[in-house]
Amino acid sequence: MSTNRPLILITNDDSVFAPGLHLLIDYVKSMGDVIAIAPDAPHSGQSSAISVNKVLQINRHEDYNGAAIYSVNGTPVDCVKLGMHAVLDRRPDFILSGINHGSNSGNSIIYSGTMGAVLEGCMLGIPSIGYSFHSHNQAYSLEACREVVEKIT
Repeated sequence: MSTNRPLILITNDDSVFAPGLHLLIDYVKSMGDVIAIAPDAPHSGQSSAISVNKVLQINRHEDYNGAAIYSVNGTPVDCVKLGMHAVLDRRPDFILSGINHGSNSGNSIIYSGTMGAVLEGCMLGIPSIGYSFHSHNQAYSLEACREVVEKIT
């Protein structure tokens, strides 16, 4: 990775296998070096939970579209914490979380694992953004988020 380009840490609460994670990588890859560290299984509704009674493991996956991909057997906040302390060789310039189906606005930010990762980034003083698509219907494509993600990021 180049230290001349911003480092973007991407996570989510839907898992390392979620289509929204891959789309988010696609949408921001031109903006910096991307590393994705996400749960190995869905963790929706986990808020800012951390794992305290189990050993956390980090697994490397095949790179996707130029981004290094890791999974963690924990929560989205665990992914941010392990990314900061065990995976990344420098502090990320941005943390992005998502893209997931279902709105993460209003009261939902309190419960959302997507937003838990964003709040963790904010507590670390890192600009952090959570992306979600209003509908819970998995049949709706997240492709509609591209313009918004590119503009906001």
